Amino acid sequence: MSDLPPPPAVSDTVEYPAETRAFVRFMAGLEADLAHEGGGEDVGLLRSRFDLGTTTRLSADLTLKLEGRLRTVGRTQNTDLDPGRAEATAELGEAWVSWSRRAHRLDAGHLVGRWGVMDVQSPNEVLNPIDFRDGPALPGGATEVPVVPVPMLRWIYSGEAAHLEVSWLPFFVPHRAGVSDGDWAAIRLDPALAGSLSLLDLLASPSASETLQPLLLAPNPPEAWPSNGSLGARLGFALPGADLHVQALWGYDRLPVVRVDPALSAFLEAARVNDTGALLRLYPEVQPRLATGAPLYESEYRRLLHVGADLAVALETVTLKAEVAATPDRTLYDRRFQAVRTPTFSWAAGLDWLPDDVWSGTLEVFGLSPFESPRSGWLLMSRHLVQAAGVLQWAGVDDVRLTLAAQVGVTDASWALAPSAEWTPAEGHALSAGVLVLEGPADTLFGLYDRNDAAQLRYTLSL
Repeated sequence: MSDLPPPPAVSDTVEYPAETRAFVRFMAGLEADLAHEGGGEDVGLLRSRFDLGTTTRLSADLTLKLEGRLRTVGRTQNTDLDPGRAEATAELGEAWVSWSRRAHRLDAGHLVGRWGVMDVQSPNEVLNPIDFRDGPALPGGATEVPVVPVPMLRWIYSGEAAHLEVSWLPFFVPHRAGVSDGDWAAIRLDPALAGSLSLLDLLASPSASETLQPLLLAPNPPEAWPSNGSLGARLGFALPGADLHVQALWGYDRLPVVRVDPALSAFLEAARVNDTGALLRLYPEVQPRLATGAPLYESEYRRLLHVGADLAVALETVTLKAEVAATPDRTLYDRRFQAVRTPTFSWAAGLDWLPDDVWSGTLEVFGLSPFESPRSGWLLMSRHLVQAAGVLQWAGVDDVRLTLAAQVGVTDASWALAPSAEWTPAEGHALSAGVLVLEGPADTLFGLYDRNDAAQLRYTLSL
């Protein structure tokens, strides 16, 4: 159930009755792998997510929300010795208090701040980290990619012609992603990379081996101190038939700069391409330092200035959308696993189509262009990355909805396809079934994850 609507502007003498709304959301999903390709691949997954929360309006000016989540994942691999494994995590969702008075609102707590107008890939959605543990964001909800609430203080002014939002994030919170556990973790999906890291485990002493995982997680976040906070502002204008926003954020790049010792970098690359001669040559140099726990890498999150704008224009049955964003210094990686700080420009354009109650559709195109081009090329992206995503839905039969979602790498010849069907037999109950297929060259995003083709079955209860 959605949040309570904002209270109306009232004087100090008007009484407003307290009101509480609770919501419960439970989701259970089963995934079955469509092709077993070895390498410790997950062939069966059982996911569940239980959300519980309340929204309480304490007075005409004061609203309180509290939300929590329990997430469980059980998986089994295509090995005879695999008994299966499961994990459960409890997480705090949105938890905030909001004070409103006339045109002003002040929010404090665990918040989600949504910038931008795109549904699949928004260049301006930079306030909150993303949870990538169940896969990258794909159109049509083929993968669950929640936005992570973070501590935030937000002031909003809503005027008749302009809207101003100022957000302060006192602490840095990184993206969530799997490191080595799960089929959406990169080292589990690239057999050569997984093999090279397994080889490093054999070369390193037990104490040094424990330091290899932070190489991927990239720890050492900024200290939890107000001077290390992030500050953002978003200004909106209500134009005839259109909404225009400009925004800026002085924050942190959530992709860290990881600087690897050249010998270790060369060793990883040799293992990735199965260059036995180079492995034998580099072994005497890498092994002693790994065995003694000598530091072979360092990681750091760098400051980032993000500026952008978005526009939405409403026509009769179509809403046109566009976004642009620029960053003077952004962290990307080249094919040698070396971090490169470069200015980048990103953009997105699309439309939402809603002609009637039966058909609806979304089409979006996203682009990212770094100003520099390293000799080895960019990791998992081309010089000018362009991707297109689309969702087409049909609801011509009561309680049934058919969805066809696809995303295509225009410049890298990769693609993802996710057809699905959803049946709603009663209010609050939904059962959906679908297929997820990913394909592409080995050095592309969908090519990296093309072993994750799966059939999906999901039940959702919302109260």
